[in-house]
Amino acid sequence: MKKLRVVFLASFFFAIHLALVAYIHSSMLGEHVSANIVSVLFAIASALSILLTLSAPRLMRSFGTVRVTLAVILFSALLLWVLGTATSEYVLLAAFVVYFALNACILYALDIFIEHYSADAATGNIRGLMLTIMNVGWVGMPVLVGMISTRYGFNAVYLISAIAISVCGIVIAISQRKFVARPQSAPNLVAAFARIRKTPALRRVISLNFLLQFFFSWMALYVPLYLIQTLGFGWGTIGAIFSFMLIPFILFPYPMGRIADKWLGEKELMITALTIMAVAVVALAVVSAPSAILVAGILFSTRIGASTLEVMNDSYFFKQVTDTDTEVISFYRIMQPFAYVIGPMAGAGLLFFLSYTGLFVFLAGLLLLGALYAFRIVDTR
Repeated sequence: MKKLRVVFLASFFFAIHLALVAYIHSSMLGEHVSANIVSVLFAIASALSILLTLSAPRLMRSFGTVRVTLAVILFSALLLWVLGTATSEYVLLAAFVVYFALNACILYALDIFIEHYSADAATGNIRGLMLTIMNVGWVGMPVLVGMISTRYGFNAVYLISAIAISVCGIVIAISQRKFVARPQSAPNLVAAFARIRKTPALRRVISLNFLLQFFFSWMALYVPLYLIQTLGFGWGTIGAIFSFMLIPFILFPYPMGRIADKWLGEKELMITALTIMAVAVVALAVVSAPSAILVAGILFSTRIGASTLEVMNDSYFFKQVTDTDTEVISFYRIMQPFAYVIGPMAGAGLLFFLSYTGLFVFLAGLLLLGALYAFRIVDTR
C-alpha cells in the first residue's frame, strides 16, 4: 500500500495541473479563433493523443516505463510554459495541440503503476480511492482559476499548471526509480483489438467508457461557452459553479467502489448513473433564467452520475486485465482522446443546425441509449 500511496500523490498533482486548465482551453482558444475552429483543434489534438497512446507500450518496452513517463511530463511542463508566455497565435495553437495530446499518455502510465501494485479483489476499492484523491485536486481549482484569470489572465493559470505537473514528475522520479515492469509480450495491437472484439465484457465496458468521455468532451467544450454566451455568467461565477459541480467526484468514487466490490457489482450502478446524467443534462437544456444556484445544482447532478460511472467503468475493466495487458489498457484509455475527436467534430457539425440547448438534448438521448446498453453487462457479483 505504501507504493500505491506515492502513485496516488503523483496522481493528485497531475489532477491539479489538469483541473487548472481544463475549463479555460476553449475560452483561451476562443480569443483567437471561432468556436468551430476550437472544436477542430480539440479533434486534431485528440487524434494525435490516440497515436501517442497507442505508441506508449512499445516506447515503454524500449526505453522503460519511468523514463518515458518523465520525458512526457517534462515536455508537458515546457508546453504549459509556452502557453503561458507565447504571444504568437500560431505558437499558442500548436502548443495546445501537442500539450493536450500528451495528457492521455501520462494517465496511461499512471494506470500501469497502479495496476502493477493492485490486487484484483480490491480493484474497485483502489480505483475508487485513486479517483477520489485525484478529484480532491479538481474541486477547488475552478474557483482559483476564476480568481487568477480575472486578475491576471489565462497566462498565469497555465504557468501555475506547469508547476503542478512538474511536482508530479518529481514524485514519480523519486518514488519509481526502482520500478521494474513485469515481463510483457511483444506489442500486438491487432491481436489486442481482436481480443476486445471477441470479449463481450471488454467490448461493452470500453464502449461505456467512450460514452462517458464523450460526455466529458461536450461538457468541457460547450458548457463554458453556454454559460458565458447564453446565460451571461462571468468567469468568477463560473469558477464557483464548477467547483461546486465537482464535489461528487470526492464524495462518490470511493464508497461506490467499495459497494461494487462487496455487494452489488458494477452493472446496476452503471445504469443508475447514466440515467441520472441524462435527466440532469435535459434539465440543463431547459434552463432559461441565468440562476447560478440552479445551474450549479443541475451540473452537480450530472457529476453524481459521471463520478459513479467513472469508477464503475474502471473497476469493471481492471477486473478483466492485468498490468501486462498494456495494449488492452491503452485501448481503454484512448477512448478519452477518441471521444475528443468524435465529440468536437460531431458538435461542430450539429451546431450548424442546433443551439447549445439542442446539443444537450442530443447528449441526453445518447446517455439513455447507454443506460439500455449497460443492461447487457455481465455483472462481477
